[in-house]
Amino acid sequence: MATNSQNEGVSHEDSLTSRLTVETYQPPAPQKGAAMPWWLAALGAGIVCAIGGWALVAAMVLVSQLAQTGIVLGSALKLATQMWLLGQGGVLEISGVRITLVPLGLTAIIAVLLHGTSGYAARQAVITGRGRLGIDVAKVTAVVAASYTSIVTVASFLVEGSDLRAASGALGLSLVIGFFGARKSAKWNLAQAWPVWARAVPRAVGAGVLTALVGGVVVLVAGLVSHRDQMIAMTSDLNPGWTGAIVLALIQLFYVINIIVWCVSWSYGPGFTLGDGSVVSLMGSQVGLLPAFPITAALPTGEFTWMDLGWLAIPICSGAMAAVAILRARPRARFDETALVGGLSGALAGAGVAGLGVVTRGNLGVERLVELGPFPLPLLIVACSIMGIGGMLTGFIAGLVRRPAKGADPAWWSRWGKADATPVRAEETTISETIPAEPAAPKPVVPDEQPPLDFHGDD
Repeated sequence: MATNSQNEGVSHEDSLTSRLTVETYQPPAPQKGAAMPWWLAALGAGIVCAIGGWALVAAMVLVSQLAQTGIVLGSALKLATQMWLLGQGGVLEISGVRITLVPLGLTAIIAVLLHGTSGYAARQAVITGRGRLGIDVAKVTAVVAASYTSIVTVASFLVEGSDLRAASGALGLSLVIGFFGARKSAKWNLAQAWPVWARAVPRAVGAGVLTALVGGVVVLVAGLVSHRDQMIAMTSDLNPGWTGAIVLALIQLFYVINIIVWCVSWSYGPGFTLGDGSVVSLMGSQVGLLPAFPITAALPTGEFTWMDLGWLAIPICSGAMAAVAILRARPRARFDETALVGGLSGALAGAGVAGLGVVTRGNLGVERLVELGPFPLPLLIVACSIMGIGGMLTGFIAGLVRRPAKGADPAWWSRWGKADATPVRAEETTISETIPAEPAAPKPVVPDEQPPLDFHGDD
């Protein structure tokens, strides 16, 4: 009987275990092989980006010449090549006029191509590699940059009047964009090797610069709305026709990023110059000869009014966004720490805005249209100051609102970048099930007592 009880207990436990344990089987996903060798993909990435960028500019130039003359001349290909090189920091010379103002819109299109193709090459390298993501990213970036820069260098030597400025710009562009494209596709987190406190800095700088660019777009749109009559008049005077209108729109699209950064500099206070002593700033403008682009009519001009001080909210908000981005890494820090780090993040983002201002400077000719763009040193000082103040105020307020928990780590620099300095106790979840008690062993059945049978009774 005891053996039967033990067997019943074991079978009950087995049934309970089988109910609580759910085993699922999923077959392993088939691993895809590389579509091509990684070096071939990286080499092709540079070639495709070079040909694609040049073809875009060449199509625009050829369509414009075909609409004007009805024929296509070989000089159009040379002009297209020079314009393509200009998008990477080269020089464009037309009838003795030297143009060095880089069309950042064209540069952005080339950067998008480089980012996508480098990511594809990095995926091929990861599939065929040995799990060393850093080495895969480095070798893909090197091959992409080498192939792209080689084509740009050859084109610079073939085109008359070009120099190695375009080759230098192409090398820097392909290295930076190719690295980020390969890193993203390979899912290599470079920040893991950084100190903990430095991991949130790029995110903060990017947030501040992006907010500043959004503010520049707002200024440009406001100018387009308020000066739409002047834009329509300038377009009518040019009389480009429908094909010329398309080409004119593309040229203005290529330079729209430059104009947005100029509007950012205007909203920060220092403003920018249009050559020939022209100054366009928040405190007033003195405008002379303008380039023959209708979009330049939307640039902010006029006398200073007190309402214009409201545009200073753009740099303050940009510094605040930089501070918010970096303070998310430590929501329990003290107010003095958050104020300090918020101010530093805003100042770094201001340096990034000043760097964009330097990139957008250049010439659109000689004499009058020379040195167009923001003033580098004033923009650096004002951007770092105002954005630093905005970040410091945001950090100070955030530190007062979100008080640190008791027992927070005083060595905040050693923990900066983590989600929280206060340890969170994990709640243990237990699954309990009521197990019924084992049934008692059945008692032996005893028959009811009856009187013995009498076999000697009466017959």
